[in-house]
Amino acid sequence: FYGLALNYRINSVGTPSQHLVEYNGGVRKTNMTFQDGNVGIGTTAPNYKLDVAGSLHLRSLNAAIEMGNGDSDATYGSIGFNNSNNYVEIKQKYQAGGISFFTNTNNARMTILQSGNVGIGATAPGQLLALRSADPELSWADSDGSMTFGARAVYVNGSSADYLQFRN
Repeated sequence: FYGLALNYRINSVGTPSQHLVEYNGGVRKTNMTFQDGNVGIGTTAPNYKLDVAGSLHLRSLNAAIEMGNGDSDATYGSIGFNNSNNYVEIKQKYQAGGISFFTNTNNARMTILQSGNVGIGATAPGQLLALRSADPELSWADSDGSMTFGARAVYVNGSSADYLQFRN
């Protein structure tokens, strides 16, 4: 048996679900499930509008995943590939805001504002580069590690005691 089949079934809790299945020589090859307004690919129990079990590959010269806020068809952010310059692009397209990188769920570690200001440890950087930490320190090293030096910037209670210290 070759081709596609649409199976309609009632699952164990009495909820109807639909499965689009491809068969090749009587062997099931793909599984696409429609359940409660969700679509599952590679899963028979989708929990999201699109739930993919496995890798997702977009085939296009300028493929992108675009995001909105649900109130219109407007795009507020995207991640994609720009074929003209071979860049992977992360874009924030809303009139205000920025892009934040998170670790450990809700901890923003780096933020890029629409102005171009970058904050590491700072979510609202007021300068081109803002570093916020209990002990902010930068270090540089040669690629072979033979020469290393660091710099520390300290701001003390609004006084003129700001300094940049280089050490080896």
